[in-house]
Amino acid sequence: HDMKKELAAEQTRTKNVEAMLDEKEKEISIIQKDLDRLNEKMNRATLSRRTELQEVQKELERSARKNLEKEKEVQLLKMGLKNSQLRFNEEMERMNTTISKQSAETSKGGGKVQKYERKIRELMLENESLKEQLRDFAYKLKARRESRNPSTSPRSAASTSPRSA
Repeated sequence: HDMKKELAAEQTRTKNVEAMLDEKEKEISIIQKDLDRLNEKMNRATLSRRTELQEVQKELERSARKNLEKEKEVQLLKMGLKNSQLRFNEEMERMNTTISKQSAETSKGGGKVQKYERKIRELMLENESLKEQLRDFAYKLKARRESRNPSTSPRSAASTSPRSA
């Protein structure tokens, strides 16, 4: 009788272990499915990241080419600027030389200019003096003519004199 009980207890334990084993196998199956889904998700994410990385690399290559083109353009502009600066400096040097020469010539001729200015002033004064003498002469001439011609009144002679004008 004890053996029957032991056998029944052993069968119960075996059934319990088998039930636990079935549950564990179900859990393992669920975990395996989750693992497969996670693996698939990771593969898709990896593929997506790989595609993004390739796009970023292409964009980086395009940017590098553009940057190289811009650097070449900057170098050309720098060379053009240097050439312009050289031409400008040469032109400034030429102009400074011309100015220096003209200044030297002007300073040499400065005494001549002053001499001519003085002579012009003298001539202007002499011209005024001659004009005054001419007026006096014209007045005297007119007075003499009037004294010979009694029909002209002294009043009209005074009003037409060059001195009153």
